[in-house]
Amino acid sequence: MPSESSVLRCGNCGANLSPVPGQNVVQCSYCSQATYLTQTVVNAPQQELAAAAAPGGTRGLHEQLLAGPGSTPQKARGTRLTTRDMTREQLIPVERAIWPVRASASTTYGGSWSPSAMVGPPKVFPRYGDIGGAWAPSSSSSRVEWVELEYNTEFPVTGLRVYETLKSGNVYAVVDHTSGDELLFAAAVDPRSESCALEVTFDSARVIRRLRVYLTNTNGYTEIDTVALLARDPLPLDARPHVPPPTKELSVSGAMWVFFGVLAVLIAGVIYAVKQDSSDSTALMSAPTSALQGATILIGNEPLEAIAARNPRWAISVVDVSSEYSGDGNAAVQALGAPNVYPRAGDIPQAWAPLSADAGIQHITLHFGEARPTSAVFWLETYNPGAVVRIDDLTDPAQPVTLFTGVSPSRGRSGATAVEIRLPQPRSMHTVRLYLDTAAIVGWNEIDAVALMP
Repeated sequence: MPSESSVLRCGNCGANLSPVPGQNVVQCSYCSQATYLTQTVVNAPQQELAAAAAPGGTRGLHEQLLAGPGSTPQKARGTRLTTRDMTREQLIPVERAIWPVRASASTTYGGSWSPSAMVGPPKVFPRYGDIGGAWAPSSSSSRVEWVELEYNTEFPVTGLRVYETLKSGNVYAVVDHTSGDELLFAAAVDPRSESCALEVTFDSARVIRRLRVYLTNTNGYTEIDTVALLARDPLPLDARPHVPPPTKELSVSGAMWVFFGVLAVLIAGVIYAVKQDSSDSTALMSAPTSALQGATILIGNEPLEAIAARNPRWAISVVDVSSEYSGDGNAAVQALGAPNVYPRAGDIPQAWAPLSADAGIQHITLHFGEARPTSAVFWLETYNPGAVVRIDDLTDPAQPVTLFTGVSPSRGRSGATAVEIRLPQPRSMHTVRLYLDTAAIVGWNEIDAVALMP
């Protein structure tokens, strides 16, 4: 069972949280969304139930739908789309998708599965499984659950997509709750064992500001990533938010173990010495022409003040990069300069991320100005750490020197991590290349900043 101390990250943006003793809800200082610390049962809308219970009151649509699938006649046609039908970019159409700005639910597991996880674009889809970053109810066996999404929009929409990422097919009804209740979709459940985007199309365009989605939850946790409204016309560029890469794969059952594992590592302040031999993951990289012997790799969680006191030389330009997630958010240039994410952790646009997750070997080459004596190469991993498998000194591009190759001890950690390769003796350097084996760590791997230490 989760506990207050097991919640480390915001359910919406993944940033670190600071729980307050005695409070069950924490507001994220980064995105302002609320994250629940423990399982919480949220009462059904009292106004609607009171009206139905009043003398002479009629059974409202909400009360009918709480009876489960088949409680109302089928309406509209829903199509469950998967990556076999179209690409991720087509399934998440940035030019037409309008995302929720607030969310609530009948119940919640809490933590990374709070209702706030449904705010904004998908964080898990198209992956399938029990993954933090999607909403989950408090119980793995409850007859009916519902989620409610709010949208800040005036654009007419012609449809919607519900992104189901665990126990797909359990959504059986969708209601337009903008002004009263209007049933948009009702159908039998259609269980699937893959992530699906349930698409519902409307007979005519309408403006929707509030939706309620109903689902069954009798055979294990049903998880919903988010719900998109599909605009009739392409959205203006300033109305198209950045669609982040999916979150790290963290299961409900493993949430507490992650916390205790991180705590143990923080207390230990582990320092590893890594043998400088090649591994299978370097087979796709160019063969080293020269390798430095005797370097060690260290990991920790140094505060920013301690890092600054070491007079780091932060990267000033990108020489080359294998790929970047976009030209803005998670672009290669986000790795330049002093850190602007660390010590926060999560999928945050101010760190570099490759174009695709789990895409094999990726690299970034950074320049630091004039060559100066350097005792260590230092970098900050702020999302899914541990993918760096090799560091090359490219000060002389004709004779590159491999400073480190192997498995980083930051692999398997959760949260932001400071990593450095400490050299056996200082060497004059101005350019380095970091190789990442992105297939070794599930999800996108993000680097906030890189420095040369004097």
